[in-house]
Amino acid sequence: MKKGDDKDNDPVKLVDDNMKFLLQACMKLKTPTMEELKPKMVNFGKKDSQKVLILDMDETLIHAKFHNETYEELEQQCLGYIPGEGEGECDQFNLLLGSSNQHEDKYVRLNVKVRQHMEEVLQYLATIYEICVFTAGEQDYADAILDFIDEERTIIKHRLYRHHCVKAAPRVYIKDLRIIADRELKDIIIVDNSVVSFIFNMSNGVPISDFRGQKNDDELMFMVSYLEEIFAAEDVRKPIAKTFKLE
Repeated sequence: MKKGDDKDNDPVKLVDDNMKFLLQACMKLKTPTMEELKPKMVNFGKKDSQKVLILDMDETLIHAKFHNETYEELEQQCLGYIPGEGEGECDQFNLLLGSSNQHEDKYVRLNVKVRQHMEEVLQYLATIYEICVFTAGEQDYADAILDFIDEERTIIKHRLYRHHCVKAAPRVYIKDLRIIADRELKDIIIVDNSVVSFIFNMSNGVPISDFRGQKNDDELMFMVSYLEEIFAAEDVRKPIAKTFKLE
C-alpha cells in the first residue's frame, strides 16, 4: 500500500510472481464447509464498533527472530524495550521464552522488531475499529509478544492463533473469517502480508508489504488512510474488491 509513482500505486505489485503461482495453486483448494469449521468457531461478544479489523502479526506488525543462548549470555542481554537509535530505525524488544530455570543450559531469546508507527496506528485504529490479531503462530509464542504490546488488551480486543486456522496443505495456514460466528463478513477487514492467508475471503483482504525489520517503513500510515476511507462502506468487500482486484 505504498504511495508514489504509478508503479508503486498498482496493488498488483504487492503480489510477486512466486505468490501468483502459489495463489493459483491455493485457488484449487476446497473451501471448508460450515460444518467442518464448527470446531474452530468463536464468538467476539458485545460489539465495540460497526467494523472488525483483523491484523496479521508476523511480517505485518512485527518481525521476530529466535536466538538460543546460555544463561551467562542472556545475563548480558537487555530483556525489554529497546528504542530505535538511528534515523528510521524501528523500536524492538527482547523476550525470554521457555524455561526460567537458570541451571538449564539453553534458553531462547526472542528479538522482536516493531514496524514503524505501530503503537500510534493501533491506538488510533482502536478508536474506530474492533481490533483482532489473527496469527498463524502458536498461541504461547503469539501471547508472549502481544502481552508485551498490549498486556491489558485495551487495544487488541481479540486474539486468534494457528489452531483457529485451516491447515490447507503442509505449512499452509488459511484464516477463514467465517469462524467469527457473531460478526458478518461485510463488516470484517483483514490486513495481511500474505494474500494466501485470506484466500477463502479475498474480498475482505487488504494486502500489505512484508516487514522484515527494514528502516523508514511507512506502510502502516498508508494503511490507516485506506482504512479510514472504507470504514463507512455498508459492505467493505465492495471497495476492497474494486481497489485490489485480487479475485
